Amino acid sequence: MGSGAERIPRDDRVNHAVIQIVDADTRKATRVATIPAYPLHGALSLAIAPDRRSIAMLAPVGAIQPARGQRVPYNDAEWLVEKRLGFIDLAAPGAAVRWVELPVEARYPVELLGWAPDARSVAFRARAALPDTTTPLFVASADTLAAQRIAAPLTVGTASAGPYPDDRAAMWVDARQLLVKGRPDGRDDWWLVKAGAAPVN
Repeated sequence: MGSGAERIPRDDRVNHAVIQIVDADTRKATRVATIPAYPLHGALSLAIAPDRRSIAMLAPVGAIQPARGQRVPYNDAEWLVEKRLGFIDLAAPGAAVRWVELPVEARYPVELLGWAPDARSVAFRARAALPDTTTPLFVASADTLAAQRIAAPLTVGTASAGPYPDDRAAMWVDARQLLVKGRPDGRDDWWLVKAGAAPVN
């Protein structure tokens, strides 16, 4: 699975769905994109950019197969489905989804955490392996399709919190900084984070 404006090959093992925009006045539907639709409930996530020109998407592509004896941390569909992060251009209906090449430590994205106010980046949390119960914070660029971890050693969500944090785990302050409820040393607290800088408590 590469990056860039790659079309997902048609495959009998992966169902596909169509995203459409419907004009509420005329009821005319415009096809925007065709996306994978692995048949597990609740696994597709969409977030519209603040400028309404793009959609960030976590699309399910299959079940994660545990290795023999491997512990599955949560019996939850969102955690047991492999997903891909991509961007859909609403200004170019029918264009291919632009897929992000994720780093190894973000192999299994879990949750979208929102767009930056300038609509150029999206925050998400992910894990490197199925048994992981903590999820580092990542930011993906809608321009370059690159993703990077930020705020190390913080993680968003903890094993004690279950599969999803109790509160909104991260929110953008401006186009470069986020407030994150994270845990670097055994206690949850709020941190101001941005790429290339240490978290500030």
